[in-house]
Formats: sequence, structure tokens, C-alpha cells
Amino acid sequence: MSRKILGEKGIGTTETIIISVIVTAAVVGSIVYFATGGEEAVSDNELPEEKKVKIGVQHFADFSSMWCDSHHQSLQNLVDRFDWLEMTYAEEVAPEDIPSVAEDMISGGADIVFQDTEFITVPIEEIYQDYPDTYFGGIIVGEPELGGRNWIRNNVKSHQARYLAGLVMGALTDTDRIGMVVSFESGDPIARVNAITLGIREVNPDAEVYIGEYVGSWYDPPTEGEISELLVDDYNVDVLHNPASDSLAPFEVAQDKGVWFVGKDADLVGKGYGSEETVALSYKNNWESMYMETINDYLAGKRNPQRLVWKGYTDPYIDEDGNKIYPNDIVNNGRWGADAISQQAREKVGEELIDLVRRRRELMIMGAYDPFTKELKAAETGEIISEEGEMPSMEDIFTMDKYIEGVVAP
Repeated sequence: MSRKILGEKGIGTTETIIISVIVTAAVVGSIVYFATGGEEAVSDNELPEEKKVKIGVQHFADFSSMWCDSHHQSLQNLVDRFDWLEMTYAEEVAPEDIPSVAEDMISGGADIVFQDTEFITVPIEEIYQDYPDTYFGGIIVGEPELGGRNWIRNNVKSHQARYLAGLVMGALTDTDRIGMVVSFESGDPIARVNAITLGIREVNPDAEVYIGEYVGSWYDPPTEGEISELLVDDYNVDVLHNPASDSLAPFEVAQDKGVWFVGKDADLVGKGYGSEETVALSYKNNWESMYMETINDYLAGKRNPQRLVWKGYTDPYIDEDGNKIYPNDIVNNGRWGADAISQQAREKVGEELIDLVRRRRELMIMGAYDPFTKELKAAETGEIISEEGEMPSMEDIFTMDKYIEGVVAP
């Protein structure tokens, strides 16, 4: 597989883009927990036997996709921290190339092979049984029957931080119209919109969420930009968000049009995109805890690793300074939690709303609250999707086929 990349002088060159970050690794004969919420990190000199452990990662796009970049940065954090870990990765891998690129990674010594989104995870079904000593892991959401003994389903409970962002959006809007740029009308995107809408409607029952049109792809900057302009110009939205598309085009439209924006998959302001005058806050997946669950199982030599890994606020990764890094959290310019709300947005939403965000987040960290335990009613029919007090399973969430009340779909 070939990709066009930039040479040393910025000249386009073509070569195979499987890029390795070389470090060393260690393995143990019994389970060792590295930097997860329930255990203390084990220092390198406590490991009895040195051995390299290599992870291969396949990304569906390049790192201009905030989603792909968030996966890469989380794994890079682990590689930078642990001198027993090595990573190799490939960008812009098409579904039809997944099996062959995975096999190239395994031939190159990869012990664990991940895919960063579902549509490039599914093709692993063709080969995972041929490599019984290799772990495979991927973001599988809408096809719960997939997976196997050494094929692991990974994800984070990103609906929790999305709900917190929704609380802020509901308080920000003056027009009671919030625009969402959405890839497809399918389970995962529907669940994302629903989680945000729960927060919006909790603080502003009159607010409505408008989708306008579907992008038809997870990553299509021109179309994402066109739909963003449609939402602002024709639907009169004054808060814009792209919960289920991956380019910066919606942010750029919000900045140009002078409306509020809520970012996803990255700390937009912290990465140098715009200012807090436009970006009220962002939310970001921190995948370290999710990846470490599978790495720990591999280090323990488990023949039957945990096959469903779904991490939320109760499952932080503990970094080398002892800080808790939550699998999904709201962030802005390096500030996490309720402090992430920009000063300009704070003046708009008020202290009562900020305190609500803080309290809800604390309850989720304690495991005492989840937004999807609210009663969910279908937007068009009013039928009850989920009863008050019931927590849907991961499969129930990611296979949702109805928007909840407050969403105006195409």
C-alpha cells in the first residue's frame, strides 16, 4: 500500500507508510497493572524480564482527523512513558487493505494490532483466527456479533462527556437552535446526538437540535463545511457542533460566522485552533485507559483476554505524575472538567450551570450517575426507548435507531 507523504523539503514522495516508533518493552509471567485507575503503576525496574512488546495501529484517515489524532496521541503518550513499548502505525488504510497491512505489521513483530474505527475493524474477521497468539482490538460498535477469543472490542463511554457538553450548549443558545454536523443516520451517530441532546434539554427544554443534511462520510471537509453553513444561514443555529464528523470545517464555519462552537476529539484551543471566544469548550477521548486494559492482558499472558473493554469516568489512567486522565472528558486550552468552559462562555451560562456541570461530572467519576439512565423518548413517535433508571448496554447504545425528543432530523 502506498501513500503520498512529504519528503524533507516538502516535496511529495511515495512510499509505504508504516511508521515505527522504536522503544523497548518488558513482559511478565503474571498480571501487572500499568497506570490504570485501580492499581498503581509499576516502574520499569520492577519488571523481571525484558522483552519488546509491539503494537500496530491502523488509522482510517491521516492525523488531520481529530479522531485518528486522538488515538495516536494517547498511544504516543504510552510509548513516551514506558520504555518497554513499541508502536508501528499506518494512516489512511482502506477497508480492503486492512488484512494485508495487519499481516505486514505482524510480520514486522507486532504483538497487538488495533484499528481505530469500526468500518476498518470489520475486515479483521478474515484473519484473526490465523494468528492465535496475536491480540486484535478495534472500535466495534454497531455489529455486536463481531469479536473472538483474541479479537477484542474496545471503546470509551464518550456519551458521558458529550452530555456535559450538551449542558453547556443548552445554556449558550439564544435562538434555541443548535446545529449538529452528522455523518450518517446510524447507531453510533444517533447515540452521540442523543447524549448531547439529553444535556441540552435538561437545562433548556425549548431548545432543538437540527441536523440539516447528512455528510455521507466520517471525513469530508467540503461537505461538512457546506452543511455547517446551511445550519447557520438557513436554520438560524447559534451553536455549532460536529459530534459525528471528523474535520475542522465546521469549526472554521463557526469562526467565520461568529457563532459558538463545541469541539470534539481534541483540545482545539490547546492545539492552536482558534480562541475561547469561539470555542466554548471541547471534549476529548483519552484512550490510554482503554489501550492499557488490553496491554495488561497481553503482559499477563492471558489466552482469553477481556473481550469487551468499555471505559468511562470510573476508569481513569494514572499518568507518571499521578494525575487521573479520564477516558473522555471536557477540556479547553489544557483545563479539564468544569474549568474547561471558556471565560466568555462562563459569563454567558452563569455559575449555576457551571456548578451543575461540576456536580454531574463528579457523580459520574463516583459511578453514581449516567445520563443514559434518563427516560429516553423517540422524537417522532414519543415511544419510550429506554425507561427511567435503566442503563442501556453498550450494544443498546451503539445500535440506537431513533433520535430522542428535541432532535429535528432530515
